[in-house]
Amino acid sequence: AYLSFEELSTFPKTLRHLAGALARGAGPKKLALLRSHAEHYADILRSARYNLRLLRARLDAGPLSSAPVEGGSWPAVPGGRWHRVNLGHAAFVIPVLDAPAPAPRPWWRRAFTKAPDDAVTASVRKTVAALEALTAEASAVERELRAEAAKSSPDARRLLELSTRLVALARDADRL
Repeated sequence: AYLSFEELSTFPKTLRHLAGALARGAGPKKLALLRSHAEHYADILRSARYNLRLLRARLDAGPLSSAPVEGGSWPAVPGGRWHRVNLGHAAFVIPVLDAPAPAPRPWWRRAFTKAPDDAVTASVRKTVAALEALTAEASAVERELRAEAAKSSPDARRLLELSTRLVALARDADRL
């Protein structure tokens, strides 16, 4: 199984394109296609939320176990490299920038403070937080979009507005 988290940001553009066609007067075939794509996007969001819950559980359990990923299909990351975190059923692969080692903690603080995150854990933590926020808000908008599309005569302008919100959410997540 394969899920690219990139689908979270690129798929809403397809929904917006279809909603725009409906706003310009496209027929029932475009509406059926929009409904189908909206269901597909709902599946993408469900899969993403499931994988994010697994990653969050791994983060909460302690230090992550990761391995560098190299090879022809993985482009070079300037100033870093790709790392894989095993989720059991899948692998989460993320680019991680090289970071200097954290300053050593005095021996008397080690018993009372948590060790700082390594570069991989910090990158995964930041990515998971951004994607959890995106999927939560996108899921709410996506449910509205599917409810509007399921009506016997949906409001094309409302569908366009909702799909544009999904595109904006994805753009914001990409920036994060």
